[in-house]
Amino acid sequence: MKVISEVLRMQGMMILQVAVLVVALILVLVWLLGVRSQTPLRRVNDAVPKQPYEDVKFRSGDKQCCGWFIPSRDIATQEQPTAPTIIIVHGWGSNRAYSLRYVDPLYDARFSIFLFDVRCHGDSEEIPASSSFTFRDDLLAAVEYVRTRPDVQQDAIGVVGHSLGGLGSILALDLGLSVQAVITDSMPIRLRTVLQSECSRIHIPMFPLAYMVMFIWLLRARITPQLFKNMNVIHVLNRNAQGANIPVFLVHSRHDGFIPHSELQYIIDHVNTKVEHLFIEIQGHSCSEQDQQFWGHVIPFFRRHLLGTDQRIAQRS
Repeated sequence: MKVISEVLRMQGMMILQVAVLVVALILVLVWLLGVRSQTPLRRVNDAVPKQPYEDVKFRSGDKQCCGWFIPSRDIATQEQPTAPTIIIVHGWGSNRAYSLRYVDPLYDARFSIFLFDVRCHGDSEEIPASSSFTFRDDLLAAVEYVRTRPDVQQDAIGVVGHSLGGLGSILALDLGLSVQAVITDSMPIRLRTVLQSECSRIHIPMFPLAYMVMFIWLLRARITPQLFKNMNVIHVLNRNAQGANIPVFLVHSRHDGFIPHSELQYIIDHVNTKVEHLFIEIQGHSCSEQDQQFWGHVIPFFRRHLLGTDQRIAQRS
């Protein structure tokens, strides 16, 4: 009897050890999954602007970011010493080369353009864990750099932020984003939406893995509960309307299969103020610039908020 009892005890210990090992293995795999999903694909900048441009490097935190500054044709021809400038912020897993799709219409409208790689993207340096705050902080650093340039009209700086770059642009409003107009293109606003998109991309189920991955994201990026609370786009837009009141224009396609247009509808339904916005009908997440409605609203929006009356008359003539 004693031998049987000892055998059962040893079997119980073995089962417990195996269970602990299995749980530990699952936790390690989930952690690795969280790290992988929080590490953006680093795409090579395989194109350069066709307009005259300048290679630029600037600091964000203790890391280096790389960019291109494309001076307005008015500066290139010495018609004007300064020009209104548009800063373009790419999305997750993208880079400044992919943002070149926005350049031609803005250049033709006589704006200078600044494109840059967010940290962990393109040619910019790495950080341990990227997040929407990375896009926010790198945009703030980009604005600070642009404001040091003598060829930039200081009271005429705008931003175009695509996808997570748009979210970072909106979050930057809470930290005194020193620009005169912001446009977002296909922006996610809820972490659940970002999770669903990422889970779809790497083919894992939302429940229960996604919520464990979300915890890992927040932990690795050192996002505290208070910081997470501050990521509420609705609250940011309401505070902007009551304070700095920087003009914001939100664009989303009704046929975006990656970030659904319900994100924009959620903003419209929940903010306390009227939001200038546009729903377009083009298929896809990264092709709004191919829709003529997009430029039919974007260029006039920037002209209205970045150009003085004399400049607008001059551009029309």
